[in-house]
Amino acid sequence: MTTRDWAVYGGQFGGQDFEWVLGKGLPAGFSQLPFIKQANRAFGNYGDSLRRILYEDFLITELKSGRTLEDVIKSGDIYRITDIANIMTGWTGGKTFGRLGDWLLFAPRFFQSRMTVLTKGAMGLRPGAPLDQRIARKALVRMMVKGTLLTVAVNHMLGNDTDLRPLRNGKMNPNFLRIRFANRDWSVFGPWDGLARAIVTTVGGAPHEALRSLGSGLVAISWDLITNKQFTGESVRDNPEQFAKWLLNLTTPFAAAELPDTTRAIIEKVRQGELGAAAAGG
Repeated sequence: MTTRDWAVYGGQFGGQDFEWVLGKGLPAGFSQLPFIKQANRAFGNYGDSLRRILYEDFLITELKSGRTLEDVIKSGDIYRITDIANIMTGWTGGKTFGRLGDWLLFAPRFFQSRMTVLTKGAMGLRPGAPLDQRIARKALVRMMVKGTLLTVAVNHMLGNDTDLRPLRNGKMNPNFLRIRFANRDWSVFGPWDGLARAIVTTVGGAPHEALRSLGSGLVAISWDLITNKQFTGESVRDNPEQFAKWLLNLTTPFAAAELPDTTRAIIEKVRQGELGAAAAGG
């Protein structure tokens, strides 16, 4: 099937039209600036390409089971294939809380897609579940198995033990399924890790913390100012110096905080003649 065929049956091909497009809400010319334009095109096209791959993979699976293309189309399963592939790649027709979600949540459409995949995956456990729910179930199981094996394998190569305890002292274990490398923890599950923590936090009686972790910039800034406490626990406005530091953190890229330590480490490696390590630091 061609891309045009898939689009007829619900395939989503948006190009630069995606949820995190740079320049959204700013003058139209901003999105055409060098780098911004290329970044939007690359990111949008990547999502379209990934969806196309999933459409075909899911269809091929059905055809290998003995079905014909005509049967997949007539049964309506072709729409289930495009729907679940769209959802699995972060695209849904709606978004959590509608227009209000744009104010409350970071990327509400992406949040909605993850919740939908979880729901469909759970429903896919029952006998006679429709195709899209079975696909969601298999995808979630595959992600958990591969992610866990990869985490354990990498930790083993690094000489580390893998912490397999989801909870510790009644709270979400911050070291659960983490790879310890370069003096920090890494998760191979990406945004699914954050969603799992939000669910555990909500079930544990602290839904406000879950909202804060998934909230929009407006929610995060308002929360900091009202409670006088950052997500890390530091105060915001006890004195002018503290407030200035908080403002600077809001407007500075995350990588900037790493620059002083990284620069010192690079200089030290150069002095020691370890040019490979210095290049890696760069």
